[in-house]
Amino acid sequence: MSWFSKWNKIIRYTKFQYKTYFVFLLFTTLVWLALQFSENYSKEVLFEIEYITGEQQKVITTESDDRIRMILEGNGFNLLGIIWLNRKIKLDCRKAQMLSKDHGYYTGNRMLEYIKEGLMYKGEITHVLKDSIHVYFDSYYEKKVPLKINSKVTYAQGYRSVKGPIATHINEVTVLGPSSILDTLKSIPTQEWIVEDLDKSITNTLAFEYKFLEHKYLSLSDSKVDVELKVDKLTERVFNLPIKAINVPKNAKIQLFPKSVNVVFTVALKDYSKLSALDFSVVADLGKSDLSNSKLLLHLDQVPDNVYNTRLMKPEVEFILIQ
Repeated sequence: MSWFSKWNKIIRYTKFQYKTYFVFLLFTTLVWLALQFSENYSKEVLFEIEYITGEQQKVITTESDDRIRMILEGNGFNLLGIIWLNRKIKLDCRKAQMLSKDHGYYTGNRMLEYIKEGLMYKGEITHVLKDSIHVYFDSYYEKKVPLKINSKVTYAQGYRSVKGPIATHINEVTVLGPSSILDTLKSIPTQEWIVEDLDKSITNTLAFEYKFLEHKYLSLSDSKVDVELKVDKLTERVFNLPIKAINVPKNAKIQLFPKSVNVVFTVALKDYSKLSALDFSVVADLGKSDLSNSKLLLHLDQVPDNVYNTRLMKPEVEFILIQ
């Protein structure tokens, strides 16, 4: 027999020895584990409570008990399965004792019976670290909630939007959910829409915020909204407006110096010719002024909705009050 053949024989024998050793090690380990897990143990475990309402128009509120601690006894296999594979207890709300139409509870032996039924544990429940479980209900309702377009828009120099982003088809969303949540809803916002240096009109489709679309207890009639943003070229214009004095004391006359003031504003080019001085109003309110002073503050009392950056060239005027 050659040296090479002898070496191959040694290697095959060594591999056989190793395989035999590992098979024996695996077998003894499994036997040891089986013996260990066949013994009885006691373990304190925290479980989540999952309620089953049985009615589509009912929802469990956050005030309900959602966890419970128990001490379980059983062999290692049963305990291992319940600890690693099943940490939830299913409780049927229809079996709860009702204190009112929206408040139920489980207690005593009936509570333990329902826990065993919902847990499906083959060992023993030796102790429940809670004398009762309380569950609170709410009913589903519909509510129309205004939508809110969440946007951050910056415009190119000389451009502006008269109305800003607006929805083209809907202004509100029908929301189905429990009244305790619906009462807190003031609006349904869209996801943020960021536009920079805008110089032309654009449209977009915006989804609502994820927290509303993925809410456990809320259902929305729409998931998105079509939005348009109309942009106009702007220009500046000036009107000279008469000043109107108000709250003048009875049997008194007032003289203003000057009697008129210039108002400067920005307007869309398409609306430039539609405006007149009659669309604006400037007042000097004596009721809000110190008559011992010789000057009155001016206030823009009327301004059209389609103008921007409106300002008075003089913030105040001098006056003489003649009794």
